[in-house]
Formats: sequence, C-alpha cells, structure tokens
Amino acid sequence: MRRYLSRRLLLVTAALLALTAAVLAAFKFAGRYESRQPQGTYCDRLDRDDPGWRLDDIVRATNAKLPPDGRNPFVVARAAHAMLPMDSRQHFEDFPDWKKSEPNAMLDPVVKAKLVAAMRGLEPALDVARDLADLPEVGGNVIVTPPDSMFRFIPEGSELRTIASLLRADATLLAEEGKTDEAVRSVRAALATARAMGDDPTLMGQLLRISMGSIAGRAAESVVNRCEPDAGLAELQAEFTREAVTPKLLIGLRGERAQAEAIAANFPSPRPFGQTDADFLLDAMTRYVEAAKLPPER
Repeated sequence: MRRYLSRRLLLVTAALLALTAAVLAAFKFAGRYESRQPQGTYCDRLDRDDPGWRLDDIVRATNAKLPPDGRNPFVVARAAHAMLPMDSRQHFEDFPDWKKSEPNAMLDPVVKAKLVAAMRGLEPALDVARDLADLPEVGGNVIVTPPDSMFRFIPEGSELRTIASLLRADATLLAEEGKTDEAVRSVRAALATARAMGDDPTLMGQLLRISMGSIAGRAAESVVNRCEPDAGLAELQAEFTREAVTPKLLIGLRGERAQAEAIAANFPSPRPFGQTDADFLLDAMTRYVEAAKLPPER
C-alpha cells in the first residue's frame, strides 16, 4: 500500500513538473512571437484618427513652439529664481501668517511687517520677475525624452511656484501702498509663471501650471480687494480668460497616453502583459482623451 502511494505521488509530482515546464515554454514562445508582432491595430487607428499622437511627435511639436530664451517665461522665471539668496528661496504662498489676515481687508500690521522683512534684499530678483508681465507667449523647457518618461521629475516647477508666490506678495504690498498700476503688473507677471510651464506633456506638468494660475488668481483678489486700479484690468481679465480656456487636461492626457504606449512598445520580452492588454490600455486612455475634449459640464 505504501509502495502504491509513493508511486502515485511520484507520478503526480512528475506530471506537475511537466505541466509547469510546458507552461513556461509556452510563455517564452508567446513572448518571442509577440515581440515580432506590430504594436497592434489600435496604434494604426490612432495614427489615422489622431496624427501626431506618439511621444516623439508630441515632444517634437512641443519643443518647436518654444519662443527664444529672451521671450520664454520659463527661462526668465528661472533666471529670477537664481538671483534669490539661498536662505530666501521659500514659497511665499506658504508664508505662515497669510491666513491671519482677511482676504478682503488690509494686512494685519504684524503680518505686513514680517512680509516686508522677508522680502528685504530681493529687489534684483523682483525686477526680473516683474518683467514676466511683458511675455505673453507660452513658454516651457526643451524636453529630452528619457527611457522612463512617465516618471519624469520636474524640479523647475518648485522654482516657478516660488516666483509666483513672491509676485503675489509683491502685488499685495504694492496695492496696500496705493501703487495700483505696479500691483496689476505684478499680478500679470505671476500669471506668466503659469504659462511658463507651457504644454508640458504630463499631468504633473499641467497640475503645476494650474497651481501657478491659482496663485496668480489669489494675487488678483488681493489687489482688487485693496485698491481700485485705473488701468490694466481689462487686459488682465483677457489673460486670465486665455489661461482658463487652455485645455490643460487634454494636453496632459495625450502626453500620458503617448508615454504609456512608448513604455509598452519598448518593454523587454517576454512582456508581463499581452498585446490585448496594451490595446486595452490605449483604448481606455483614448476614452479619457476624448472625454477631455468635451465641454466641462459633460
């Protein structure tokens, strides 16, 4: 009886080992076969319906739209940031006493004194940052696509946010001093830091753009709550409107879809997913892209 059970156990074990070997061989063969196949009919469909959707095409088109350095708000904003003393490169948006003052009231005297002290010595950087108001073009950095482009870090976003926050503080103090035209100019400069991110083809890049636009919006609220500018408000409103209607979600999603396709296409064989999975991913992300083209209420 024991001999029979031992023989049966050996047979079962041998069968399992054979089945495992067969599965591994099939997986390896499928990986080699799949690596010889085109990326799939879904890519062909996108080539037809959405020309320029691939990552290389998006990067090339984005870089081609960049203005010269002297007119690129991305370059100018970073130059202003480089002029800040190392110990003052803080986010004025996070200034600890901002919340102690009502948004529609003059700054608390203690808060104002601290803010003035924090900005002391920053005039050279501010002079450069204020000139962003004269740069209406969309900016950005030259994109060099790395292999892991989906996880590209954007350290410059922190620098741009610092300049936007500095300009918000500048606009607020100028408004309190009755310098209305200069205050409006600083708001326009703050809004230019949002345009500085340009058409960065990532959701992270577009979220940074939205963040800077939000800071500029709070700067505008600070100014109109403290004074009545005589000029420049119509132009400022037009600039905010133009920034608001920029399809940031669509720009980010098209870039993320392209990056996902590039990663799937270059994944070493055997792939942990099949062609059907890659097509499913592209189909899902294309649905997001098409949804982003709809009016906000839809």
